[in-house]
Amino acid sequence: MICVGITVVTLAVTLLVRTQLQGREVDGDRITPAQSNTAAALVAQGAAPSPAAIESTLSADLPKDLPAAAAQQTAAANEIKKQPVVKPITGEIKERPVFVSEMEWEMLKAVSQQHASPEKELTRMVNFLRFTKQLELWESMPKSEDAAKRQIVANELLEDLPNRVRNGELELADAQGKMRALVQDAESNDKDRARRMAAENTRLSAVGKKL
Repeated sequence: MICVGITVVTLAVTLLVRTQLQGREVDGDRITPAQSNTAAALVAQGAAPSPAAIESTLSADLPKDLPAAAAQQTAAANEIKKQPVVKPITGEIKERPVFVSEMEWEMLKAVSQQHASPEKELTRMVNFLRFTKQLELWESMPKSEDAAKRQIVANELLEDLPNRVRNGELELADAQGKMRALVQDAESNDKDRARRMAAENTRLSAVGKKL
């Protein structure tokens, strides 16, 4: 199974909500609200800022209604389940997409304001969040029960993989590994899989050469 884990923002929000609701520990270390917010910034930025930047990234304010926040996360994830075909967004994003929770939206907007081109950065992060949620949906669907839906989602992810490499969100080798697994669902026989794999590898390699 492919696993990129949850995106930075999703990870941060999930840790924040789960830690406060359940008091669980991650890898033996309790995740504090401040750490969760910092994690959101680090993942969304795709780079490790200086200690000073970490301190000033996001406030550690907790949502007043944690169960409601958890419900928002679930509702946003369910939007991808209901409508898995979500194309990359182009241009400036002025309103919160339905697959982005309110907490994720606020974090993304806050982080994007630290970027030289906040509008473009917000669009990039929203698209990466959407890609990751689609990937998580694909991974979670049983092959025996959801073959048709897995095929639809796999094709959407394959189409978008070069964009993730172009934006520096995935390494070329990582994207190629994901591509090989996705092709297994996107095509129904070995001949078509071999053909598709060659075509997708050409697309990814072309992007990699330009980086």
